[in-house]
Amino acid sequence: MGKADPGTALYDSAVRTQQAYRAALHLVSPEGRGPCRLDGWVPPVLLASAKDKEGIAAVWETIQSYFAKMDECGMLAQRRGLQKRRHFITTLQYALMQELSRRPFTKTLLKQLSDKIATEALPPRVGVQTFLEKILPQ
Repeated sequence: MGKADPGTALYDSAVRTQQAYRAALHLVSPEGRGPCRLDGWVPPVLLASAKDKEGIAAVWETIQSYFAKMDECGMLAQRRGLQKRRHFITTLQYALMQELSRRPFTKTLLKQLSDKIATEALPPRVGVQTFLEKILPQ
């Protein structure tokens, strides 16, 4: 918990928040998720004060320890792979829309269909189906 500056009004609030988070974490079990269990690792709820330079090293060590465990069991590589797949799909969708919006025929068709959808003359799903039928070979 940040803002855990001893001797300030925020310190008591940070301690109460730390206790509440610790209690809440017992309700969520990391076991059985993903390719490894991380040996039941439960994230510690630490107090830190950047102002007083206290607890920062412990927070950093905890982050490094967690990433090392995720790397050991392959979870880090799996998550990075999923991120790369999502990035590819998102980039492809954007590039396709840019290209389709640039071409005169598809630009006009997109405008016509989106106008009909905006006035509720055409449901979105039917608009998509119509668009695909007109641009993709059968």
